[in-house]
Amino acid sequence: MPDPLVRGSTPTPVPEIVRFRPRPGWTNVAPSANLSVRFTTAMDHGSTERAFSASVVGGDLIIGTFRWAERDTVLVLHPSGPMRRGALVHLEVAPGALSAEGIPLEAGSALTFTVAPKPVPRSSPRPVSGVGWRWPLLGPITQSFGQSLTKYGLHPGIDIDGDTGDPVGAAQAGRVIVAGRYDDCGGLEVHVDHGGGVVSWYRHLSRIEVAAGEGVAAGTVIGRVGNTGCSLGSHLHFAIRAETTFLDPLPYLPRR
Repeated sequence: MPDPLVRGSTPTPVPEIVRFRPRPGWTNVAPSANLSVRFTTAMDHGSTERAFSASVVGGDLIIGTFRWAERDTVLVLHPSGPMRRGALVHLEVAPGALSAEGIPLEAGSALTFTVAPKPVPRSSPRPVSGVGWRWPLLGPITQSFGQSLTKYGLHPGIDIDGDTGDPVGAAQAGRVIVAGRYDDCGGLEVHVDHGGGVVSWYRHLSRIEVAAGEGVAAGTVIGRVGNTGCSLGSHLHFAIRAETTFLDPLPYLPRR
């Protein structure tokens, strides 16, 4: 080993800890997350692995498989199973770790982080049946919710027959959040946000009569029936979505 006191020799670097992952104080850490520590220089495997520990505060050690990365400067512990949700975890590198050159770690270090708690189940919002809703277009229903009458697969709304240019009204009061082209199949379409995660969709329009950001009352003409997008004839595709789930619109529309 070079003597740092001998003129012309290169001092051997003293290892230091650069950072841990997860970082100190992190919350919502995934139960399956790897645990790691980075050093300023390549480290000796055996002594560093013995000095590294992970444990649930007030609980058991977290065991798993070690691996090394980035030229032996990063030690990674892959836990053998998911960490307990909501647990406070203590990570530490104690004195005793040596660099690959045999130089002791300058100082140990430790931290704590919190594993993400168990998700709280949330029920999707549901529009209130019949309250404030009206038909966007009066006409025969040519395809119901959940049917597969065309090559486009499971139907997430209802198709209402109409002639190109017939007025389409907002089914309930709300705010326009889409007015134009939204995806490859919808053609010209309008989406109206009714609050609480509930949005109504009006697709395949020939013309749009509103702009995004505009507030509308139930019955306000928002567009005209058309045959744009993935459409096999002039009609209105009407859908209701609660967050990410499409619902059958019929139970929410008044009887006619």
